Amino acid sequence: MEQKDVDGFVERLKERIDVLYVDRRGRNASVRCPYCGDSQKNPMSAHLNIRLKNPEFLIWRCVRCEAKGAVSPDFVRDLRCFDDGALRMAHANLSRARKKFRPKTGGGFHRLKLPIHLDRDACRRLGYVEDRLGISIPPSKAGLNYSIIADIGWFIKVNGLKLEEEPKTIKRLAREGIGFLSSDHSQLAIRDTTGNWKKRYYACMLYGEDPFSNSLFAVPKEVEAMTERVILVMTEGAMDLLGVSYHILPDLAERRDVIFAAAGGKYFASALKAVRTRGFLNLDVRFYADAEVGLPFFRWLKREDSLLKHEKIEVNYNSIGKDFGMKREEIKLRRAIV
Repeated sequence: MEQKDVDGFVERLKERIDVLYVDRRGRNASVRCPYCGDSQKNPMSAHLNIRLKNPEFLIWRCVRCEAKGAVSPDFVRDLRCFDDGALRMAHANLSRARKKFRPKTGGGFHRLKLPIHLDRDACRRLGYVEDRLGISIPPSKAGLNYSIIADIGWFIKVNGLKLEEEPKTIKRLAREGIGFLSSDHSQLAIRDTTGNWKKRYYACMLYGEDPFSNSLFAVPKEVEAMTERVILVMTEGAMDLLGVSYHILPDLAERRDVIFAAAGGKYFASALKAVRTRGFLNLDVRFYADAEVGLPFFRWLKREDSLLKHEKIEVNYNSIGKDFGMKREEIKLRRAIV
């Protein structure tokens, strides 16, 4: 992308949104994230960065909630910029990004083989999830029923995946981690089972750093698409999702008008959009949030989301612990209506 086009795009954004900073070297532009609401305490804080310096195409990433993607017309509109020139530039940028990534990923949903028979080491890693949640998951159903990948080495080999990580990194991830596969089979969120990693999760992109990848995680189940109103149960992480589905809402697990989904981070807004792209527009949304995602965020989400603006949103917290990825006795519901 020509640098003059990048500069022109930034100037058009500057004229139409309230908060935009460009660093001294002109490498990144920072704006407020429309997907996590950014800081609720400081209205001038901006955590979403757009890469500017000689890019093949413009990409963005929020360092607060880790949402990411290619600059597109939808992204520009989400920033509340409706300038025709900026939208045309974003459309051209999206076309360039698609030329690079769509041939690589096939332009649709991937379908990968999931492990059914687990060896002793894989069962030990699955045991980490069982012990943490106080539940029992049959090894043969971990992959098919919950998209849990306990044998990451087998999963990579059988599906012929060529990951960008170093071989020694892949070996460690396979040895010490347990994976949760995204609903489009493009990303593996790998959880540390040893307590020795710097971060609890490692995001592994199975087809490279694809800005079109969808990090929505869901419990695989049939949902009746023609249902007038679908219940959407949404948590932050996959472990929270298991805790809620097992401990809080086991009676909803088999119903065909219920979707259990996890955002894979704090970007509930983009995860909600991902559910809607599958055709589910009339949603009864019930959030099960981590303690640090306060009610001001959900008030912001309701204000910004045209389909939620006139709805009542149910927000649930665990008043004992930080989240819902725990044993039943460690969860006490605190509910709020926004």
